[in-house]
Amino acid sequence: MDNLITAALSRSATATASQPSTVKASGSFKDLMAGYIINPVSNLRLFTNVTFRNYNPETNTASAINTNTSWFNIGVRTDLFNWYNDF
Repeated sequence: MDNLITAALSRSATATASQPSTVKASGSFKDLMAGYIINPVSNLRLFTNVTFRNYNPETNTASAINTNTSWFNIGVRTDLFNWYNDF
């Protein structure tokens, strides 16, 4: 399957600061994308994307709460270029 496109992305982070008013937190971001090229000339493709986000503060405050978020996207994407020259 020459037209199948897949990609995966995973990031993790831990944030700390020396100021007493800040909150220590850790988080992760995972992204999985897959697509199928329908027309290689115009780069027309169907795609799906699943994203998971996890944010864990050491203590819950009004501005930092423990959250887990998931996104699911499907769509059609293309790249159209203007390749002609006017003389």
